[in-house]
Amino acid sequence: MYRVRHQIAADDQNEIDAVTRDLIVAARQCAQAERLLRHMANGDKQRLYPFVKWEQIDCYVRLVITPDSEPNARYDQSICPAISLVAFESRVRGKKLRSPWVIHDTCLKRRWQQQYADNVLAFRTLAIGDVSYELPYDLDPKHAKRLGRRTGEST
Repeated sequence: MYRVRHQIAADDQNEIDAVTRDLIVAARQCAQAERLLRHMANGDKQRLYPFVKWEQIDCYVRLVITPDSEPNARYDQSICPAISLVAFESRVRGKKLRSPWVIHDTCLKRRWQQQYADNVLAFRTLAIGDVSYELPYDLDPKHAKRLGRRTGEST
C-alpha cells in the first residue's frame, strides 16, 4: 500500500530543498511509526491492520520512496533511507529484492554513487553588487584533508 502525501518534481534547487524538508519530516514519522509498532501488542496491530500476518513479522525496516525526487546532502540517510521510485526500480533488482534488510542496505549505502563519495565539494563565494553567489567546485580529497576542509565549507 503506497500513499503519496506530497508530490513535488525536483526541477530546481528550491524544490529539492522543499523535498528534503518533507523527507526529514517523513523520516521522523517513519521512526515514530516503527517505535509504536515495536511496542504495540499483536492483537492491537491486527485490529488496525487486519490484512497483515503480524505473527510472521520479526523485524521492521524503514524506507521512504518518493515518486521522482532525491533529497539533497542535508538529509541523513542513516535515520531512514530515502530513494526515488526511478532509482529504486533501476538500482534495486534481482538478488537485492531477497529481503527487506538487503533492500534497506542497498538504499542506505548507495554503492552506485560511490564514485562521487570521495569528491569534496567546496564553494567559492563571488559577490556581484549586493548579491553573493556560492560557486561549487571539486576539491581533491588529499588537498582538502591538508586544509582541514569538509564538504560544503566556503572559501
